[in-house]
Parts: sequence; structure tokens; C-alpha cells
Amino acid sequence: MSIAGLVERHRSAVYLSLALLTLGGLLALFTLPAGIYPEVTYPRVVVVAKQGTFEVQDMTVAVTRPIEEAMSGIIALQRIRSRTVRGATEISLDFAPNADMQYSLTQVQGRLAQLEPSLPAGLDITAERLTPSVFPIIQYELRGADPVQLRDIAQYQIRPRLARLPEVGGVEIQGGLVREVSVVLDPERLVSSHIGVEQVAQAIQRSNVVTAAGRVDREYRQSSILVSGLTSTPDAVAGIVVQQVGPRSIKVGDLGTVRYGAEDQFQLITGDGQPAALINIARQPNGNALRIDDEVRAALDSVRPLLPAGAELKQVYNQATLVRESMKSVRDAMLVGGALAVLILFLFLGRWNTTFAASLSLPLAVVGTFGVMALAGQSLNLMSLGGLAVAIGLIIDDAVVVVENIERRLALHPDDPPDEVIRRGTDEIFGPVAGSTLTTVVVFAPLGLLQGVVGSFFQSFSIALAASVLLSLAIAMTLIPALISQMVRRANARAVPPEPHHAIIDLHRIEAWYTALADRLIGHRRVVLGVAALLLIGGFAMMKLVDTDFLPQMDEGGFILNYWTAGHYAGGAGCN
Repeated sequence: MSIAGLVERHRSAVYLSLALLTLGGLLALFTLPAGIYPEVTYPRVVVVAKQGTFEVQDMTVAVTRPIEEAMSGIIALQRIRSRTVRGATEISLDFAPNADMQYSLTQVQGRLAQLEPSLPAGLDITAERLTPSVFPIIQYELRGADPVQLRDIAQYQIRPRLARLPEVGGVEIQGGLVREVSVVLDPERLVSSHIGVEQVAQAIQRSNVVTAAGRVDREYRQSSILVSGLTSTPDAVAGIVVQQVGPRSIKVGDLGTVRYGAEDQFQLITGDGQPAALINIARQPNGNALRIDDEVRAALDSVRPLLPAGAELKQVYNQATLVRESMKSVRDAMLVGGALAVLILFLFLGRWNTTFAASLSLPLAVVGTFGVMALAGQSLNLMSLGGLAVAIGLIIDDAVVVVENIERRLALHPDDPPDEVIRRGTDEIFGPVAGSTLTTVVVFAPLGLLQGVVGSFFQSFSIALAASVLLSLAIAMTLIPALISQMVRRANARAVPPEPHHAIIDLHRIEAWYTALADRLIGHRRVVLGVAALLLIGGFAMMKLVDTDFLPQMDEGGFILNYWTAGHYAGGAGCN
């Protein structure tokens, strides 16, 4: 049985299948992750170690070199690069493009755990895979109050509310001043008591613990006994005993002053010249930047009434805005392109009913592609939407060819049964249409087989384009013949004469002009071949003059200023 005959026999099933495909695509459209670029896995692990008091030379000897030596020999590791500044070092581990990055991260973390006891005390060290989700997509600054209070509000009020949002991957607080209990020792008292600074530090550390001392079982109840030495106030720290000299206890308060203070500051963050706390919000892998933006705004709106007088939350960076504007631009381009395609189709067909039947392939194929993207684990980004935008003209091609061939057949055989004419017109055009569509798929499919970062980018593009043109082929060969057959049946049932075919554009004049031009060009083959050769050579020459880059330049509306001091220590400042 032919394809057209199968469709005619199971028309209801065809309509139901397309309806389910459309519903699935619409559902996927509102659930797909959204971002600027596809979710890319870079073959790199970044190790960051921070120790605020170390100079560059000390940091290099005590931290950077031991970590570099410990990382040597990891499977698939190709290159180690390091950058050391005062109090911090960043070590980039580049792996082979096909390396299992989760396993590589596990190896790095294992070696860091083995090395950690030999590294300086108080070193803050982290290891992360380099992915787009590592970088913050939204930043807010909190200002207008005491720096210590700003840090407390950001850390203990704002961060918990944001961290529990479904698609938020991490919330980092920077700036402000971290509250602490400071112990300022008096050198003269230490000398007179024969006590060193290290003894005081060890005494505080030994006391600031919670110990399980046992349990009590009574009347079918079990109670735990805890002995707590946790200290959170200056008076509690001042009462810690450092040394017992006979009946006299030498306490921390006897050796100096204990008061509330702030940690040493190694990072300065300001907003409009005022001290500020910066709130960095990163998304989870495959998180939807637009949905995160909406949830973060709602969460922060609930916090604003709780802020002290004069404090304000201000957004300083929002990648979701760029995503929203970019997607809106691509959407508008697709709508304009689709409208122009339908208009051109009407100008040449001259009938609204057949134009409607052919134009249905556009929204159905595009919406269905969203469902395929969801099944393939893709996201809405500039590459996938760009593939759909490119496919707009290709989608309607199949429908135009099928409609035109059926219309021509109906005009040539007015006395034959319409269903039989439509069946023959669809079957005879299936081969050329399928060949044309599959050629397009074969051309773009290899882009999805590329490896590494480039492959991750072009995979979204190729999947969106290939899925849309394949769906357009299926719709052109199933839905359009069924719709035209139904239109013809209704017209015959109402005894309405066939609508005359009057194309708005005079195709006969265009055909005559093209025939004359083709005859003239065939008569001057050498000239035509010479012009083609010149264009080919000129194209290759111009290609050498065009700049190349991995991604186009994008303006996010901000500046990053890097500066180096006279001591050759690197620093940075951000300005919005």
C-alpha cells in the first residue's frame, strides 16, 4: 500500500499523532532548560587554594609546587598550568577531549586529600570541573549598612533562601566583613606569665568543642549527655583557662583583650563607593536561567522588608536578561521569516485554502522539534534556536512541493476521483522530496558527531535542524494530502465549483524571461564558466581576509578592569 493510501485509510490516527506531537512539543517548550549556550563539558579541572597571609614566593613553594607534583601522573592529564598571586593560587588541569571528567575530578580530589596534611594550616582548597554552571548567572549587591551587618544578612538570611531554590546550584557571598571574636594579646602579660601565643591558640581550640560524655536510660527513655565548650561571645572566650599555676588559673582574658571584631580583609567589594556584600548565584547543570531569575526575584522580594533602614539590594549582573533578549530576537526572526514564507507561498499559489494547508507544516514542525530536543537532552539556547531559524525555509519546502504537485494533478485530471488523484500525486513526489530532505540531514548530521567543546555547541544546532526538516517531511507526506482531500470532499459535497487557480504573480512571464536567459547563457558557456571561476577564486581570497573566532563577540553591558601594581601583584576590579 502507498503512503498516501495508508494515510487516507488511517486519517484519524494521523491527526491524533500530530496532536500528541504538538502537545508534547508545547510541554517541552515550557520545561526545557534555557541558557545562552549549550551545556558544555570542558576537559579541565580547576584547583583553587587560598591562604590570605602568604606572599607570592611562599605560596609558590608551600602550595603551588606540591599540588603540581601531586597531580602529575593522573590518567588522561595532558597539561598543568598555574597562576599564583598573593594569598591564592589557581591550577588548571587540562585533560584529553574524550576523558571521563567525573572520574578525573575524583582522581584530583583523592590526591588533594592525600596531600592536605602536608599543606599549610588554614588553607582553603577546592577542585571543580570547568562548566558554564560554575560561573554565576545573577549577582546582587547589598549595601547601605555596617559591613559586618551586611555580611551577616547576606550569609544567614539571604543565602539560605536562595540556596533552597530548585535549580540554583550554588550561592557564594563575597565582601563585607566576617564577624569574629578577636583576641588581642598583650606581649608584656604573655612574657610575665611565661606563656606563648601558640599556647593560647591551642587552649581556645581545645575548649571550643562539643563532646559526647555518655547517655542515661530511664523509664524507656534515652538521654544523651553532651559536654559543650563552644564559645560565641567575648566573655566566654575570655573565661577559657590557658594554664593552671598552683591555685591560680590564667585565663585568656588575663593575657589581653577579647572583643567582637572582623576577620582580616583580603578582598574589597564596593557598590557606588559604599561597602557592599556581593551575592553570586550559579545555576545547576541544565538549569533554566529564566526560571531561576524569576524565583530569585520572588525570594529577594520577601527579604527586602526585613532589611535594616538604609540597606538596599541592587542587581548588578543578570545573564537571564541576555538570554531573554537573545531568545526574543531569534523568536522574532523566526516569526518574520515564517510570515514572509507564507506570504510568498500565497503569491505563487493564489489560494488561501492550499496556502493554509502548506503553512501548517511550519508551526507543527517547530513545536514538534521542541519535543525531540527534550528527548535528546538538549536545551533552548542560541545554537538550537539558530538551527530552527535556519530550518524555517527548509521546513516549508516539502509542503510547497507536495501541494503544488497535487494541485497540478487535480487540474490535469478533473474527471478522475479526487482521492485517487491526490494519492498518485503524493506517491510520485515522495522520492524526490524524501531525497532532498535526507540530503539536508546528511549535510548537517556530521556536525553533531564532532568531539569536544565544538561538538557540544554544534550538536544542539544539528539536532534542532535535522529534527525539524524530518518532521516537515512527515507532515508534508501525511497531513497535507489528508487536509487537501478533506477540502475537496467538502467542496464536492456542497457542489461548489473548484476555485480557479489565479496566482497573484504571473508565472508565465517569469517562465518566459527565465527561458530566454537560460538560452542566452547556454550560448555563452565559456563566459559563464569564467565568471564562476572568478567568483570562486574571489571567495577563497576574501576568506583569508575575514577574521576568525570561536564565538561571536557579545556585549553584556559591563566592564572588567585588570590592573598590576608596582610590586607585580595582580589584582582586579569590576565596574558595571
